[in-house]
Amino acid sequence: VCEIPSCVPSKWIDCLLASQDKPVHVPDVTGDSAISMLKTGLPILKLGRRGEPHLRIIKLSDDNQTLIWNEKKPGDSCLQVSSIVNVECGQTTPVFARFLPAIEHLASLSTIVSTSDRTLDVVAPAVYVHNIWVKAVCKLAKIEKH
Repeated sequence: VCEIPSCVPSKWIDCLLASQDKPVHVPDVTGDSAISMLKTGLPILKLGRRGEPHLRIIKLSDDNQTLIWNEKKPGDSCLQVSSIVNVECGQTTPVFARFLPAIEHLASLSTIVSTSDRTLDVVAPAVYVHNIWVKAVCKLAKIEKH
């Protein structure tokens, strides 16, 4: 059994493990309702190129142009929606590789949002949050996902 990094809050560990073990009824969410939910903020575990993973609330700006995860550092902690070129579920980036095998069992909740020069690597705490996140980002970036 792999260890989850110590920086992950214990309440998240319980939520992450429970979401992997039990089938959860996930209500069907449209792209528009997912965008509305993203505007209020979604809890996400953000993995970075340096340091440990951080629990962040990722929000969509009022003008639907920017994903923001640290309002105190808006220049460094945001992603322009117009720069998104791909949304992919999985753990295939070098950033995710830093934390494997500790988080490999969370692959179904992991998402990579790609721009031309970097990635935003995140893990959702539950299936429904992951579905909202993926639908909202794909709709915003006009990316077709099945």
